Amino acid sequence: MPIAKNTWILVVFIVCGLVIGSVLNTLLSGRVPHFFTESVQVGIDPPMYLDLNFFKMEFGFLFELNLLGIIGLLLSVLLFRKL
Repeated sequence: MPIAKNTWILVVFIVCGLVIGSVLNTLLSGRVPHFFTESVQVGIDPPMYLDLNFFKMEFGFLFELNLLGIIGLLLSVLLFRKL
C-alpha cells in the first residue's frame, strides 16, 4: 500500500479514536472517577483578529483533551498497527 494512503487511513483512525473518546467522556461523565473526564483546553483562546478595513479575519482553535480521548487515540493507533 502506498505511504500516502496509509497516512490518510491513520488520520481517519486517529480522528475516529478521538471522537469515540469524546463521546465516552460525555456518556460516562458522573459515573467514573473525575480524573477520567476532566478536560484540559489547549489552543488560542481568545482568537486572533486581523482587521484591514476591507478584509477582516479571525483565527483561533481550541483542543479539549481528556484521558478518555487519549485512551481512544491510543487504541485507534494500536488497531491501525494490527491491520
